[in-house]
Parts: sequence; C-alpha cells; structure tokens
Amino acid sequence: MEFKTILTSLMKERGVTLSQLAKDTKISKSSLHGFLNGAEPSLSKVQALAKYFGVSMDFITTGEESDPIGQLLKVDVHKGTYEVTIKRLVRKDSRE
Repeated sequence: MEFKTILTSLMKERGVTLSQLAKDTKISKSSLHGFLNGAEPSLSKVQALAKYFGVSMDFITTGEESDPIGQLLKVDVHKGTYEVTIKRLVRKDSRE
C-alpha cells in the first residue's frame, strides 16, 4: 500500500484535516499536501506522523504491522526455517 493512501486513510478515519495535522505535527501544509500526492517523506516526518496517529512505523509505511518477536524467533537450521511458539513469557528479574 502506498504511503499517500495510508496517510489519507488515517486522516479520514480520525477526522483530521490537513491544517490540523500540520499544526499538531509541525509539518508544513505544503509538505503534507505533497505526501498526499505521492511525494516521499523523510524519516523524521514519517516518525512524527506515526507518533501522531499512534501507529507503528511499519504500519504507516506499509499498511501492515510487523511481528518483531516472531521474526527474531525464526531461525535457519540445517537449511530449513523453524518457527518457535512461546506459550508464556516470564520476566526474569534483572537483579539476579
């Protein structure tokens, strides 16, 4: 999914106008207008927009959430990929 489509959708879902988004994020209206027309935003602008809408960087750039823990648990073993399923996580006290 394109960034402009995701941004348009988030704005529509949240009822945010271009002017309000510019004011709240301190991103110029002309920059936001450019993004809505297909211009690629800088990383800092993507971060600001993701934070404003309360979504991940992955979501605002791809339209999908990633699973970072799942990615870490996939390991290559003997030319095959195995997936580990964790049924319960226990926090180990850092003072031990």
